[in-house]
Amino acid sequence: MAPMRSAAVCLAAVGAWNLLSQAFVSPGLGKSSRAGRVAMRAAENTAGGGYPRGPLVVYMNALMDAAAKSSESVVVTKDVMRYKKLSESMDGDMKFELTAALNEPAISLTGQAAAIVSVMGPWESTVFPKFVTFLAKKRRIKQLRAICEEYVSHLYHQQSIEPVTVFSATQLTDEQVDKIKAKMAAKLQVRDIKLVQRVDMSLLSGFKIEWGYTDPENPLVGAESIDLSLKSALEEAAISAR
Repeated sequence: MAPMRSAAVCLAAVGAWNLLSQAFVSPGLGKSSRAGRVAMRAAENTAGGGYPRGPLVVYMNALMDAAAKSSESVVVTKDVMRYKKLSESMDGDMKFELTAALNEPAISLTGQAAAIVSVMGPWESTVFPKFVTFLAKKRRIKQLRAICEEYVSHLYHQQSIEPVTVFSATQLTDEQVDKIKAKMAAKLQVRDIKLVQRVDMSLLSGFKIEWGYTDPENPLVGAESIDLSLKSALEEAAISAR
């Protein structure tokens, strides 16, 4: 019986690749798309009184409008990406300099903004440094990172791009990558898929797909996934055999 069970499990894992179309394409799951999640995040940020837009969205739109009016949309986006990346991880020297500047006795909010602009620069746009000062005057400087994250998320939604991570025991072929991207684009109803590949030999064979990231530029843990790996099949078989 054991050999037959093992053979059945292996066949199930191999068959997982053939289930690609069935597992991926699901037009009824439109609310899994980035459009749905952006709407949910906007609702979560809604200010008191039932206003349709929360403060993060309002300030994000203000930054986008200022960039457009100054014809600096591209360079402002680069500055937003730079600030976001540095705020997540900066080298020791910059971190020390910024910490020292922000901890000056009796430093004002505009002083904090000036320290951020000076230490974390240079910036490619004229708009972004002014926006940092503007936030300080509005007593919103602590929300700068969250606004930048909202800005990036909105750009992905605007361009209809969804970040997806595929975990596989071995590197996928170009044909497999193209097939996964096409199926996921159809499933999530987006124009394009930003596919990140991760090799995880513990999966044995097959693959696992993950998506639904809060931060599209920093995909850590996806809200949704599909597991078509041999490891998953073995685990399910072991549970069924108990």
